[in-house]
Amino acid sequence: MNLLILSFFVALSTFFLTKIFIKILPKYGFYGIDLHKEDKRIVAENVGISVIIPFLISLIIFYNELGAKFFLILFVITSLTSFFGFIDRIFKFKPREKILGLTLIGIFLTPFVDREIFGINLSYISYIIIPIGFSISCNLTNMLAGLNGLEIGLALINSIFLTIFSYLKNNINLFLIFFTLTISLSVFLRYNFYPARAFPGDTLTLAIGAIYFSSIVYYDMDFLLIPLLILNAFDAFLKFITAGIMYREKFKPTLIKNGKLYYNGGYLSLIRLILKIKPDKEWKVVLKIYLLQIIILLIFILIYNKFIQ
Repeated sequence: MNLLILSFFVALSTFFLTKIFIKILPKYGFYGIDLHKEDKRIVAENVGISVIIPFLISLIIFYNELGAKFFLILFVITSLTSFFGFIDRIFKFKPREKILGLTLIGIFLTPFVDREIFGINLSYISYIIIPIGFSISCNLTNMLAGLNGLEIGLALINSIFLTIFSYLKNNINLFLIFFTLTISLSVFLRYNFYPARAFPGDTLTLAIGAIYFSSIVYYDMDFLLIPLLILNAFDAFLKFITAGIMYREKFKPTLIKNGKLYYNGGYLSLIRLILKIKPDKEWKVVLKIYLLQIIILLIFILIYNKFIQ
């Protein structure tokens, strides 16, 4: 398989699809308001489909050339999750409905994975744990969001890490999956980073969690979920413990003044915690979170080399 041709196809198709969807989707109501800009500009939403389409085509190519059934499994799971995210934008599912819907998609994965997670034999309970874990993974990659380039940049960092890790582990299937995702996310980030011209939407952010969980659990590398999702989990924890003890009317939006974001009270999140320490420009906050994720991955590598490998 020629990786140069693959890279060219994925990059070019992501580029053109992104340009097309930025123009088309707002005409059909798929747009959002950039709340962290003082002019509250309109931005095309659900443009993340431009990453999903080349990724799905690549999976079919990989299956035809290598014959590994996991490419078909991941094709189905990614398609279902991305479609669910797309219609979520239309029907605006409640949190419980979103959790249930993703859990049902996760059931499809259960017959194909090992019954052990983190070395614990789950036996038949895996038919409950795996779909729930799948749903949690998808929701976590969808929750740490709100700033231009945040979700896609974190996904790109993780994807680069997984590409290198799978190459060193000589897992060609995982390598191809995350190599393809890395190329596509790199192109899309150009349009999603500050100032964003395209929002990924749930169609991509939910699918990223699905790709993580399905690939890592299928190939029995569950320990990788910890460094990949620990920041997302911390963000969700902050939101849960603060929003859970507050009334909705006490929530206050992030304050924007002279190009800087300020914590203005209300619930906490990772973004708001950073702003509480020091108000800053949007893109600088995003870079700080990128740096945190890189540090986490580097610490994981040190721990892995010493204790796990």
